Amino acid sequence: MKKFLLGIFCVGGLLTTQSVNAQTFTPQYDTVSAFYSGTGMQTIMNKIAVSGPTDSLRIKWNVSSFDFPADWYSSADFGFCDNVNCFNMGLIWNGSMGIPHTSGYFKGSNPNGNFTLDINLNSSTTTGTYYFTVHLENTGDPSNTHDITYKITRYSTGVNNLNRNEDIVLYPNPARDELNVTYTAQSGVATISVYNLIGKVVRVFKPTNNSGAQLNIADMPSGIYFVRLQDAQGAVISTKKFTRE
Repeated sequence: MKKFLLGIFCVGGLLTTQSVNAQTFTPQYDTVSAFYSGTGMQTIMNKIAVSGPTDSLRIKWNVSSFDFPADWYSSADFGFCDNVNCFNMGLIWNGSMGIPHTSGYFKGSNPNGNFTLDINLNSSTTTGTYYFTVHLENTGDPSNTHDITYKITRYSTGVNNLNRNEDIVLYPNPARDELNVTYTAQSGVATISVYNLIGKVVRVFKPTNNSGAQLNIADMPSGIYFVRLQDAQGAVISTKKFTRE
């Protein structure tokens, strides 16, 4: 289980040289966009896919730049998480530059994992669009690097919230042959993607109307899946879970 690590500790021990590793990694998205209104915790996820021999891989990472207002990250609930731990801003930014960390091992038959941003905004926090960029480097192959950005738009409380779960409904759930997805016309849904538990896209649908879609899932294996709704610019509107019987 991931645990938030609070306080001060020495990060130098995490920078030891790793043996050459033939594995490589690729983030699912270079930029993940989210819309935020009202209050409550939001977890913004970016899947890390690992390829190559299933021995082991670790990712060295640091925050390279951000322009989040201070009231976005001052909460104890704020954290950036690799595949093992979550760290608050004091442990990833020293005031002028990012503090380096190293993830846990990505290994085994299913080595994929996530790098996530946890943020909890309230009704009085600053509105606007801001970004948070993290540099990732393969400890076994310094040429295998990626920068991932989390772009968040914070609306005022009175603005329609594109991420409100009550605006998007999946039924029936569990589903067998068809899954209905309903949403408001204001959501601007352009693409509906279905992901399995390891983050692999198994279906992509293009809705033909602005209030809902009927997804044919008859030939999908039984299991738990996620539906991700995105607008025409690729920004994530909402993610919902369902079970295929």
